[in-house]
Amino acid sequence: MPFPINKPVTETVEQFRDCNNDVWNVELHYPSGKARGNDRYWIATITKQGATVPAVTCAHMLQLDYEVRRRRQPTLDV
Repeated sequence: MPFPINKPVTETVEQFRDCNNDVWNVELHYPSGKARGNDRYWIATITKQGATVPAVTCAHMLQLDYEVRRRRQPTLDV
């Protein structure tokens, strides 16, 4: 068994750079662990590297995808 049943698990699932060349980390937190189907409940955070608090906390994939796309898009020079 790779993960203990009820031990919380945090995984960095993605790392990307924004248009200002800042590095961002996307982490998934599994409060109930990942074993025995507990991986269905997760909380995602998007944190700028070096920051102590997450910039965004997401509870579902639609919100997570939106927030990651928003940070990746280039700025428009008008």
